[in-house]
Amino acid sequence: FEIDREALQVQIDDCLRDRDQVTLAEIVQKYPIARGVAEVVTYLAIATASPAHLINDQTRVEIQWRENDVCRTVRLPQVIYGR
Repeated sequence: FEIDREALQVQIDDCLRDRDQVTLAEIVQKYPIARGVAEVVTYLAIATASPAHLINDQTRVEIQWRENDVCRTVRLPQVIYGR
């Protein structure tokens, strides 16, 4: 399967509409992870592609999603998207 990077970017942009910054944790509260860890990795790739975004290694967060009725969790650095 393929992750639609453009669709994820639209979700990030939507969350940034009224704010200067938004975290990945906040984005997935509004748009839950639907494609598993590959989707999380794509969000990280988007974050590394622009100097407007930041990966904060000093803070760790947990991102959770449901996959086949199983709760999955990944622990990663805080990801902050900016305009």
